[in-house]
Amino acid sequence: MKIGVVSDTHGLLRPQVIPELAGVERILHLGDVGDPGILKSLQAVAPVTAVRGNIDRAGECSHLPETEVLLIEGCYIYMLHDLGVIKASSTSIPARADRAASNCPLPSAS
Repeated sequence: MKIGVVSDTHGLLRPQVIPELAGVERILHLGDVGDPGILKSLQAVAPVTAVRGNIDRAGECSHLPETEVLLIEGCYIYMLHDLGVIKASSTSIPARADRAASNCPLPSAS
């Protein structure tokens, strides 16, 4: 699965972003969205999962979760904006995550 990763849009979705995301099957926005309209624009490309960043603590994006754990094709992805809020514990990430992660090959840089 091809996943697009975006962060720190700060209320501005630059015009070159959408063409770069062509062909992705999922988009992860890693916080500092700034404007919920950005998530709607990204949603037109592919399903979006987003977490909030420090600028999203108030306003229209404050409802976004601080962290999120996804399971995509047998691989766990822990999403967050600020490393200071890591909550990776046995209750937030299943114990089998290490085993699943070891089965997730990283794509070659091309």
